[in-house]
Amino acid sequence: MTNPSELLRRYFEAYNAHDASALGRLVGDKITLSRPGQSASGRDELLGTYAVDWVDFPDCRLDVKHSGTDGNHVFAEATFRGNNTGSLHMPDGTVAPPTGRPIALECGLFGDVEGGVLTALRVYWDNALSMQQLGLLPG
Repeated sequence: MTNPSELLRRYFEAYNAHDASALGRLVGDKITLSRPGQSASGRDELLGTYAVDWVDFPDCRLDVKHSGTDGNHVFAEATFRGNNTGSLHMPDGTVAPPTGRPIALECGLFGDVEGGVLTALRVYWDNALSMQQLGLLPG
């Protein structure tokens, strides 16, 4: 069984490789994801959410600054980086044309681990700042 620290490392590695198959092996069937303006329930929805990230920001990655564990809980501070060269899917379901702009967004991730897989992920970032960086809100 994978320990929580190794599981978190592999999660970021798979996300940065845009490897849905590898991510699918790291999360439980009934995983929940909560992040600003979005939620997902179950492995398929989570992977669908990440697939949209990878379309909107084809070069996106999460640069981890700090990470750790506390029993069966994982946490990390990271920077989401990428260039919006794909269409931009908004939380309300609308799709905007690419802005062509880069984004560097500080975020926090907290998760729960059971049976060697991630069962819940809660991700936080400043959504207004992301819209400013993309030129969709005045800065």
